[in-house]
Parts: sequence; C-alpha cells; structure tokens
Amino acid sequence: MRKRIIFLFAALVFMFSTQAYASFVLLNNLDQTPMGWWNAGTTIGQAFTTGQVVTIDAATFRYDYGSYNPTSGAYLTVQNAASDGKIGSNILATWNTFSVNATERLVTYTGTSALAANTTYWLVIHDSIEGYARVSSTSTYTANLGASLPSLYNNYESMGGGAYWSLTDGPLMFQVSAVPIPAAGWLLGSGLIGLVAVRRRMKK
Repeated sequence: MRKRIIFLFAALVFMFSTQAYASFVLLNNLDQTPMGWWNAGTTIGQAFTTGQVVTIDAATFRYDYGSYNPTSGAYLTVQNAASDGKIGSNILATWNTFSVNATERLVTYTGTSALAANTTYWLVIHDSIEGYARVSSTSTYTANLGASLPSLYNNYESMGGGAYWSLTDGPLMFQVSAVPIPAAGWLLGSGLIGLVAVRRRMKK
C-alpha cells in the first residue's frame, strides 16, 4: 500500500512537472488576417513585455507575400530594451537556426533565452545578404501569463534610415513560444488568455 502511495505521488509530480515545462504560445497573431502592410529593411524588430519569468524557445514571423525569401545568412537576436524603450545594445542571445514554411510564408527561429518577469525585450531579424526583408503586420494579438506588447516603440524597420512604430500602428505578424517556471505552468492551465485589439495605421 505504501509503495502504491509513493508511486502515485511520484506520478503526480511528474505529470505537473511535464505540464509546467511544456512549450506553449506566449504571444501570437498569426491566426489574424494580414492587413496589407509590412516592415522592411535589413533589420526588423518586434518588442514584447513578459508577464512572468519565462524561457522563450521559438519565434515565428509571417514574411511578406512579395519577392522576399529568408536567406542562409538570416538570424535573430534577442535584445534588451533601452531606457527609452527602443532596441538596446545588449544582445542576450543570437539564434542562427531557422526553418521556412514557404506555403504559409512563415520563418521560425529557434534557440533558448531565459527572460525576466515584467521586462521588455526585442526580437530582431537580420538579413543583410538578402538586403530587404519584409514582415507583414496585423491588428490584434493574444497573450498568455500577463505578456503584452508595449504601446510606444512597438516594432522597428531599418528602411529609410530606421523607423519605430507604436502599437496603434499594428504589431508584426509573429508568434513566440516559451517554457514557464512551474508556478506559471500551472497558471497557464487555468486558461487565462487575453485578446487585445489595436487600430491599424493608415499609411506607412
């Protein structure tokens, strides 16, 4: 009887640990309709703010339905936000591994970056070989565990000397997956998901 109790306890611990560390979607708007606008340039960035401590492990972007295709020289950096909210100089990680779904026009970068709670970070795509990366934008997104998108300096494009856009202009079409700490993983099971709508910019 005692052995059965110990076995049952161990199984429950394993179950909760597995659920807690399973990868899940932290932020997403890939299920939305592209709004016909995009960010362009050799460097494109999207900011987001964590709610709880997480380790992100993948970032997917919907690139434009034009002539752009990610090249073998493309990579993604995870960077801090400067004091004014713009892209900071501190590169926390560089992800060189990526895969492309040409049918869906998706490019997914994979790596591992542990991020602090309630902190803004930038996901920055670099593709100097192609010279003109383009990523689509849309108007809404969903978020888990208190994550969100900053209102000011929400996304960036290097075209034309560089420009930052706000949340009301519309975020890039992207998805970030993460692995939460155990407590956060149990909270995820409660199904607390937020939907945020923003107004698209009329011209860019």
